[in-house]
Amino acid sequence: QVTLVEMKPQSECCLDCSDLITVSVFDFFREYGVQTRYECTVTEITPDGVVITGKDGVRELLKADTVIAAFGIRPDTAQLDQLSEIVPETYVAGDANVPGNIYSANTDGFNIAVEL
Repeated sequence: QVTLVEMKPQSECCLDCSDLITVSVFDFFREYGVQTRYECTVTEITPDGVVITGKDGVRELLKADTVIAAFGIRPDTAQLDQLSEIVPETYVAGDANVPGNIYSANTDGFNIAVEL
């Protein structure tokens, strides 16, 4: 039994993928019985499993013997603002700019290098 916990609504998942990939991912979940819990946050990981909180504020324990953590990230803009005050010509790339993938991070770096 596999359960995927996602903070976003299903409609906002895989937006950076082609339609074919998106449909294939959700078909894969259905075909292999992957349970999905959208619009939930992981509140706690315990010896018994994962405690999630739904958008309605209700907490629930999903029993699990194995937990794979793949948490998203958000840029720490406060640190960037502090750095920009010290170094006015500051460039931001990759996940510090917008969480993405290695391709978008490399593209950011390349574009910054071209500007310099």
